[in-house]
Amino acid sequence: MDEAAILAECAALDAAYARADDEARRNSNPSITVDLKWSLWTTDQTMWRAAAGEKWPLVCAALTGEMDEDCSLTIRTSPRKEIRDGHVYVRWNSEGDLIAEVFFRAEWDEPRDLAHTLLSQRLHQLAQRRHPCRRRQALRRLGGDRVRTEPTQDEIDRFCDGFDAGGSSIERTVPLSDDLDLDGALRAIDAVESLLITEDAASWDAISEKIRTGEYDYLLDADVRPRARRTKTKTIKKEKRR
Repeated sequence: MDEAAILAECAALDAAYARADDEARRNSNPSITVDLKWSLWTTDQTMWRAAAGEKWPLVCAALTGEMDEDCSLTIRTSPRKEIRDGHVYVRWNSEGDLIAEVFFRAEWDEPRDLAHTLLSQRLHQLAQRRHPCRRRQALRRLGGDRVRTEPTQDEIDRFCDGFDAGGSSIERTVPLSDDLDLDGALRAIDAVESLLITEDAASWDAISEKIRTGEYDYLLDADVRPRARRTKTKTIKKEKRR
């Protein structure tokens, strides 16, 4: 056998060994994807059985520490009813403790939809200031140059150019101690999603407040932009000497 044939045979063996290693790694470090419909995580085991199907026993084994110490499990989650996604990586750490490394993310609407929603809120607020006795439907009926409650394409473009994608994300390492049963493990990870929802709501409130207080009014066209208030100056008259 010549040198080229020997090298070719060695390369083929190396490839076979690599495929075997990959297969062993997949078997000891599997991943599953679940759709829990309304949330990234849940404590409801009935929903888990439906979402994980035949892999539900694998989830139970991972969360309760019944998997081997050289094994792990990645649970990817993306509910179809919410704009969220994330993953939970369950493994043993170097100290022999079972942990869940959690990454959850919440996204907002597409930038143009978001711009339309937020700028519409501000335009309606400004319209109500000009016509305080009018309700929303009446403001829309006024129309024309008198009042505008919908943003123009230029206003939306300006908003999208200067606004980073909204949303929130959170990363936590959750210890799954020996005294936690399956319910306890599910609750511990579910608490991370509760934190995400709280942070996401705070982020939304912050940008809504900026819109409400006029911080983004420079993005509006001049015809609807509120005028700067004039400051009254007091004139102090000197008292005439008697």
